[in-house]
Amino acid sequence: MRNKILNTFLVLLPFCMLSCTNLNTLTEDIRNNKEKYNELAETVYKCDFSRFSYRQNIGNEYFPKILVDAINQTNLKDKVECIGLYKSPYCENTSFNLYLNGGEYQIWYDPCPKDNTYKNEEKMDEWRIDNNWSITKHYR
Repeated sequence: MRNKILNTFLVLLPFCMLSCTNLNTLTEDIRNNKEKYNELAETVYKCDFSRFSYRQNIGNEYFPKILVDAINQTNLKDKVECIGLYKSPYCENTSFNLYLNGGEYQIWYDPCPKDNTYKNEEKMDEWRIDNNWSITKHYR
């Protein structure tokens, strides 16, 4: 029984490490390449998503070329599955999130600055990267 538990642990360990590494890599990339990510945010706001409604997931097949190009300039290349547009809970502007890994991870941009915090809720964790960017991980 003990060997079975140990073998299961050894099989699962690399997957856990990979997940944490990707999250840490992405967080550091946003912190270290703030200009590229802010350009990405500006590009999102330039895109015409008027045919979609708020809170609707917009698949990457609907992304304009300028948005795909802006995403490809970051560590998010080939990782963004869809985008969602929302009214910011902190001001009257529009915020957005980028869905990764089937929605398990979401990268949020809110144009209204907020304090850096960590929030743990029942089925998700949120890490503030800076005043505008955060990452959430959803547990299923």
